Amino acid sequence: MRRPISIRAHGMIDYTWTAAAIALAARGNVASSTARLLTRAAAVARTTSMMTNYEGGAIRVLPVKAHLALDVALCSVLIASPLFLPPSERRYAIVPVALGILGLAASLLTDTRSHAEDPDIVAHPHLRVHLE
Repeated sequence: MRRPISIRAHGMIDYTWTAAAIALAARGNVASSTARLLTRAAAVARTTSMMTNYEGGAIRVLPVKAHLALDVALCSVLIASPLFLPPSERRYAIVPVALGILGLAASLLTDTRSHAEDPDIVAHPHLRVHLE
């Protein structure tokens, strides 16, 4: 069954999600541990996005399925963040939980097939010109 979000759209979602996490961490009313969590999550998401073998990737060494698995793990940690944030900062936990839910939904709804990983194109690179 084909999933509704394409790999190309997922790449745009990843970079937008990263920018949102950084912007929310930079807000003055977010506590320091929560801000560090969001900043580090954004760094991980940006790094995996840049290393993924899809249209938005710069280095393209990470398969799409591995990228999505890392997204699921990262977003699961964000959803569980109220359990390990200091008690004084739990009121800010809605921010990482919301980002985790959005990222998890995007990862679970993304199609796992990428044109960059298509075996016909890898075996016959001259076909890429005709398909793009």
